[in-house]
Amino acid sequence: MVGRRLLEIEERLEDLEARLMVEPSNSLSANNPSANDEDSDDEDDDDEEGDTATSTTLSRLRKHAQAYLLLTHLTQKVLDHPFVIVQQSRLLRVRNTLLLDLRTAVKQAQAAGVAGKQLLDFLVIYRELGETEGGVAALKGV
Repeated sequence: MVGRRLLEIEERLEDLEARLMVEPSNSLSANNPSANDEDSDDEDDDDEEGDTATSTTLSRLRKHAQAYLLLTHLTQKVLDHPFVIVQQSRLLRVRNTLLLDLRTAVKQAQAAGVAGKQLLDFLVIYRELGETEGGVAALKGV
């Protein structure tokens, strides 16, 4: 059971690194074709397209946050295993990248003049990650 859990942790961590485009330092396979699954180069002044882009970004970040939270939950069950201890730096890098992407998305949404409801949805993600203060700081532009 422990071996299966460790394999699942490695696979999920590798997948999340690829989706967040985090350069894996010690993963078993550094090349993952799913790393380039984002197409967000649309920068139009149309409010509807801006809202759609924000909704897409919000949805993507929500999925990444859920994947990260599931991964941390899995690691809690075998936290003292040497493999999991070694993976903590990768988990931290994924978390930092996720928070950076989230902060950038908030700034872009604010610049696009997105309504308050969607901005609050970003705060929900921050709260789920245990970074409520970081979310408030991002909204304030600090």
